[in-house]
Order: sequence, then C-alpha cells, then structure tokens
Amino acid sequence: MAKARKSREVTWAQATRDVIIRLIATGQLPIGIFGAGVLLLIYKTPGGDMPQVWAMTRSFINVHGGLGYLLNVPILYSWYLHARFQRRTAESELRRISLERTKDQQKFFSGKLDSSKE
Repeated sequence: MAKARKSREVTWAQATRDVIIRLIATGQLPIGIFGAGVLLLIYKTPGGDMPQVWAMTRSFINVHGGLGYLLNVPILYSWYLHARFQRRTAESELRRISLERTKDQQKFFSGKLDSSKE
C-alpha cells in the first residue's frame, strides 16, 4: 500500500518564487516583467479613464500596426535562426561530453561498458 501524501499549502510567496524561477529557467523573465508592468499600469489606472486608454491604444494600433507587423517578421526569423544555432551548439557539446565521459569510464573500469545512448 502506498504511503499517503500530506497535502501542504503553498503560500503566495512560494508560488511567486516558483513562477519567477520558471521564467528565469525558460528565459522569459523580461517578458514576465513587461507583462507585470502592463498589468500594474492597468490596475493603477482610474476606472473612469479606462475607456480613453483603450481608445488611445486602439488608435495607436491602427496607425502603427503596419510597422509592428513589418518589424515582427525579421525579429521572428532572427529568433528562429538563433534558436536553431543554440540547439545545434548544445547538441554538439552534449555529444562531445558524452564521448569524453565514455572514454574516462572505459579507462577506469576494466571491462567494456554499454553505451548510454539507448
């Protein structure tokens, strides 16, 4: 019979810490900070001014929307190329480290060892 797990309560500080650590680990911390700033600005804006803010936002998007889409294409392509470069670099480094580790293990142990690639 499996042991019963105790459910523990998670505080808001622990949840915030976990979210921030996840954002750092995935490289999305700047996006998270920007999103939090936008949410803070929306929260702090008085309710009577919100229709004016949304109207100004809509007009800004209509006037400058083409520029945003135009700039988005090279940015996304650059991101794709960078991600592909990073992935290839990481894979080649892992292969190099794996071969080096196997050689060191073969030196240390007298018998032949199975590969860890499977």
